[in-house]
Amino acid sequence: MKQLSDDWFALGPSYYRRLTLYKPTLTNLQNSNHFLISIGGCGGLIAFLQKPKQSGNSLLIITTAAGKLFVETTWKDAPPVAISWSNSEELVVVQKSGYATMLNLNGTFNRRFSFGKDAENSQIIDAKFFTHEGRTAVAVITGNSQIFIATSLERPRILAVASELPLVNRPFVWQVVSSPAPGDFAAFKGPWILLAFEKYIHRLGVGKAIKIDVQNPGGQEIRFSNYHRLALSPNEEMVALYLDCSVLRVFSLVSGGGLEVRMELDLSARAAALGGGISDNNRVSTLPSGLVWLDNSTLALQWSNFVVVVDMEKNIYELFYPSLVHIQPEIDGLRVLTLSSHEIIQRVPHELECLGRIGASSPAVHLFSAYREWLAGSGRAHEFLRPVLTSPNAAREMHGAVAACLRAAAHCAPTSTDAQQNLLAAAHFARGFLSLLLAAPSAKNVDCSMIDSLSEMTIQITTILRLLNSLAVEWVGMALTWKQFESLGPSTLLDRLLASKHYPLAVELVHTYQKLPSKIPEHIQVRRSGITRILCHWVKSLPLSQSASPGDAVNVTLARRLSAIIDRCGISPGTDGGVCFATVAETAISCGQTALAERLLELEPRVASQIGLLMRLQRYEQALSRAVQSGDMDLLLAGVLQPLLEGSDARLEPTALSMLLRKHPIALALYRQYLEGNANFSESRTLPKGKLASQVLAVLQQEVDPSLATQRTVREAFASKDPAQRSDILIRAKDAYHQMKLDFLAHVCYV
Repeated sequence: MKQLSDDWFALGPSYYRRLTLYKPTLTNLQNSNHFLISIGGCGGLIAFLQKPKQSGNSLLIITTAAGKLFVETTWKDAPPVAISWSNSEELVVVQKSGYATMLNLNGTFNRRFSFGKDAENSQIIDAKFFTHEGRTAVAVITGNSQIFIATSLERPRILAVASELPLVNRPFVWQVVSSPAPGDFAAFKGPWILLAFEKYIHRLGVGKAIKIDVQNPGGQEIRFSNYHRLALSPNEEMVALYLDCSVLRVFSLVSGGGLEVRMELDLSARAAALGGGISDNNRVSTLPSGLVWLDNSTLALQWSNFVVVVDMEKNIYELFYPSLVHIQPEIDGLRVLTLSSHEIIQRVPHELECLGRIGASSPAVHLFSAYREWLAGSGRAHEFLRPVLTSPNAAREMHGAVAACLRAAAHCAPTSTDAQQNLLAAAHFARGFLSLLLAAPSAKNVDCSMIDSLSEMTIQITTILRLLNSLAVEWVGMALTWKQFESLGPSTLLDRLLASKHYPLAVELVHTYQKLPSKIPEHIQVRRSGITRILCHWVKSLPLSQSASPGDAVNVTLARRLSAIIDRCGISPGTDGGVCFATVAETAISCGQTALAERLLELEPRVASQIGLLMRLQRYEQALSRAVQSGDMDLLLAGVLQPLLEGSDARLEPTALSMLLRKHPIALALYRQYLEGNANFSESRTLPKGKLASQVLAVLQQEVDPSLATQRTVREAFASKDPAQRSDILIRAKDAYHQMKLDFLAHVCYV
């Protein structure tokens, strides 16, 4: 059986692990130095944008994390300076021309914004991406040494940073700090710049610049010309600087604006051995090409195809790769990308380290060891279980051991499915012992609801692990660790799956959260509207239908596919986790899929949601019929009759409308009542609001009940203030009633 620590390495007292996610074959990127590279966080896509060439356009290649080609297109815009994936899953390209352009996952244009006229005129020479208040932001340096910060990509607000340093064609390194600087400095409350220029370090804020003096530890003077690399820790409390004399220094940001040296390490001998990269002037360079923080206490340095991991206690671990390396920080470690491998280096999660580290001793370790011995058919299994079973708190210790195995299994995702299975099996193995321990007299003060909590934890972890293992397969290419999965959130993950058109996995994601009793608002939203979002995206991806007839072969095929999808989703309409077919139908109407929209409206159980869309589709008879069947008179009147007869966009002739109303006696009677009610309370002669409604009323009065016209004549007579006109009208009404043999009403009309 594979050991939990097979892919671990020790760095001082801590353990780190190399997770080999994929082994891509990037044959079209043989020289990655010619590309700007950005790896999407939490298993996102990888973008390769070719650096500007002397002639011709650059190439933009987007692949999955497994190296599978997603998009390949030509970059025809201004030369790029830097690229990065934003928190909203957009590819941001900072251009030399002074603009930042946002592309969607398919590499097509979304929008852009300018950093101002100064940036456009002097051009951008460098850019840095950072996160500010949960949003992706970017800072740029222009050709005249000005610095601008866009605090948000959605609503960019450009800040000008104070700087008088001549940065053009001079060596400098810099980074953006998004948190307020220690000390009482109003200029450094928002994003500010930490810049190392020549031998000095500067803090640059909005309207203020400060030069920081760095004291050498022990009073020793280090000879160097400039700073070569700068990296800011994830918590923005420490900064690492690599000097051109191959000395690594780590400072902490202290109150008052100073820098306090926390660690200094001379890497000159090691750098000479690891060097071998070729610099711009074709001489051998011993300086690293990358410096990033792996976590808040560990750094990673890169030399061409070497990665060196260093902690604050000066412990060092070297990793060799057969080809050039690109490193990029991840939320829980460091991503290492080569032409033939994609790895994550991270500190071993505490839940897993407790079970796998050398010399570990705990109830969970005893349980896991006992399970492995039992699986091998060894009698030593009982020896490992004895310390737990004979403990005075045996039930509590066994409960903790089962929970520890479950949590450790969660952190084995996404690479080690064998370890997941073994840890889950060990937890299941212990459930029988736990039931016996809870039934023992010594456990009378133990809460038996612990079994229920373990059951809920088991369901949650196994359900999510099943999803993570499905996402990690090579043809999907979205390998996520447990922490990345929690950080990404289901809504963003669902959008990512839909953009890749992995509809079955999107359905599995929604089903996963429907099984979990989570009360987090984002989880509830995905649980309730996830299937609706999937269907809306599927409708948008369909080619435009050439025929609106439901009997058309293409529309029949779409209807069958829709039925198959609904069956596959396994969710009936109207339930808490059901589908809002009206929303999907509205999307279908906007995409020109009218026949599909009609089919979707047939599945919508809420009549009120159907009526408005049927009116948009000009399916007046269906709208009238369903409104009558609902028994809701307010809906029938306000949703169908009034828009149908009084709307400015009604397209039926009066006779056709009257025939339509005669097919539904309830609707006809209701509309007559509505018109007559308006007549009783109206001082004007115009009863309804539209000319079409008056024409329809006249047709109905002539065809159905002639006495209604005479009644209207009598009302007109009594409304008239001219006695002669009133007398003439009443005489005509009397004659009409006599012809209809309504003598009583005729007698009323005598003047």
